[in-house]
Amino acid sequence: MEEVTVRKEELLNALTENQAHHREEFEKAQDGWRSTVIEELDRRLADARAGRKVVTVFSYPEPEDHTKDYDRVIRMVEMSVDSELTIAEHDFAQFVMDDWHWKANWSASNMAYVTRAS
Repeated sequence: MEEVTVRKEELLNALTENQAHHREEFEKAQDGWRSTVIEELDRRLADARAGRKVVTVFSYPEPEDHTKDYDRVIRMVEMSVDSELTIAEHDFAQFVMDDWHWKANWSASNMAYVTRAS
């Protein structure tokens, strides 16, 4: 099956639920990221104040927020005058199954931060 016709309201429900879950996970990851960065900066500041060697370069990738991806699709669906929409398999995977092209990398990069924030 390469495409499917879906009810507009069901599609909107799936999108808004997926968006809410995404936003919740992003906010947890953002909190964990902030805690991680603050702890690292505090540790390095303490080392600097104590006269110890301080490495000034470090990297903790900031969590990515893809809420706008959901916003765009939700708005497109809302503006459609049709009560049923035909979407491709790829779009169904993203919109309904929440399997976006960025999802695997996003989940992996946020995992440590989300765990830390919990």
